Amino acid sequence: MTARKSESKAAPEKKALRILHFSDTHMLLTEEHLNDLPDADIFIHTGDFTDKGDLSTEFRIFNEQLGKQFSKYPIRIVILGNHDCYKLKNNFSKARQILSNATHLLCHEEANVCGLRIYGCPWFYLHRWDYGMCRKAPDESNFHAIPENLDILLTHGPPYKILDEADGYQGNYSGSEDLHKNVIRAKPKLHLFGHIHEMNGVHETKDTTFINSAMKNRWGKTRIQNWCRIIDAVKTSSGWTFKVKENETKFSDCMNLLQTI
Repeated sequence: MTARKSESKAAPEKKALRILHFSDTHMLLTEEHLNDLPDADIFIHTGDFTDKGDLSTEFRIFNEQLGKQFSKYPIRIVILGNHDCYKLKNNFSKARQILSNATHLLCHEEANVCGLRIYGCPWFYLHRWDYGMCRKAPDESNFHAIPENLDILLTHGPPYKILDEADGYQGNYSGSEDLHKNVIRAKPKLHLFGHIHEMNGVHETKDTTFINSAMKNRWGKTRIQNWCRIIDAVKTSSGWTFKVKENETKFSDCMNLLQTI
């Protein structure tokens, strides 16, 4: 599988943009959440918008949200997470058909959005949750195809040793070593993901700002624990710069656990 350009219509270029990053909502967004969404130019969801991956109900409900509450965002970019692939498997064309209200469903492809180079890698069905491979599964994660010098890279899961310590155990790294290697090679300015709920946070290096915006909690009563993350993008003479805003939690069931490492 090789990377390709998205065929979606390109949005006009701008000098300043606001990006809203959602991840791991798992069908837990309530009317209260959806009726008080922050303003932004671009909505991005990095996967696990479903919980059981049901195509006839959960995919349909999310698509309705994209066409209704999220329609305030002219650009709506989605990639698939592991829960979304439970029944879909790797039938990405079926996902495109169902999620008709997404302006971009990125499956190993790049889109130019308002002057931003954005590349998305969906979850591959036969990966385990910790990015290990199931027995006899071909490795089609395709991370080697990630282009260099992107503005934004989207994956569902984290790279190895970056916001990926699972189950509350220090050193229990569950990100992808292959993804880490290719992120170091490609040097995207911004890498957005989720998957490891308990590691919601921000990590900055010289080349890349990494953001885990997983919103569902990891322990206790199931709920949205972290609110979405707002990122301001400004185009300068040397390219795009990104500033992450602190979460402004408005809901009683959200606990802001912004973690800057």
